[in-house]
Amino acid sequence: MTNGDLERFLQDQQDLCDLLIAE
Repeated sequence: MTNGDLERFLQDQQDLCDLLIAE
């Protein structure tokens, strides 16, 4: 796993959190 992959993973996690909060 590269830093780019990790950053993308963390961004996806943040997007999921935002969606859950918006509900």
